[in-house]
Amino acid sequence: MIQAMIQTYSGKKFGNRVADFLGIHRGLFHSAMEEGGCEMHLLKLHMLKKQGIEIPEVALHASDFLMPGLLAIETRFGRQTLIDDAMRRIRDFTESHQSEMQRSTEPEDDVIVSSEFPSGRYQLSYTVYVKERIRGEERKIGTKYAMRSDNLDNLKTFAMMHKVGGDEVMIEDLESGEQIPYS
Repeated sequence: MIQAMIQTYSGKKFGNRVADFLGIHRGLFHSAMEEGGCEMHLLKLHMLKKQGIEIPEVALHASDFLMPGLLAIETRFGRQTLIDDAMRRIRDFTESHQSEMQRSTEPEDDVIVSSEFPSGRYQLSYTVYVKERIRGEERKIGTKYAMRSDNLDNLKTFAMMHKVGGDEVMIEDLESGEQIPYS
């Protein structure tokens, strides 16, 4: 019990550092992470900190949950300056990193390869879905991402975070072509 409390406290402190790095309100960051589908995000943040993942990397991957979470909060409470400012800052941050991201050479996959993890023996592939309402019809639109690294433990940590967030996830050994379990 005490260990879980220590881990959530550690995750909250690390999340606060990520929020400060992004320049958004700490409480809004944590609420948006949960609302965006990253359940038990404090424990995940603790795991990422323990793995030694840098704050900019965590911020980049947290944006997958933050934007949908901020939209959900805005839908519930109406448009507010704090939310608009957070959306703008996250959008600016992700756009500045999009220039560093490269498209895969396989056009049928249309996978966005992370500039933070562009090469390595193992590949984490995940699809992030966003619900959009177009002319009253709700549609689920998926974007495929890939991270490559020689550090399998880091990729497994990211895989668990995305899986709990509702993303489709797969880790593959690029040398042997085998799928690797991540849980």
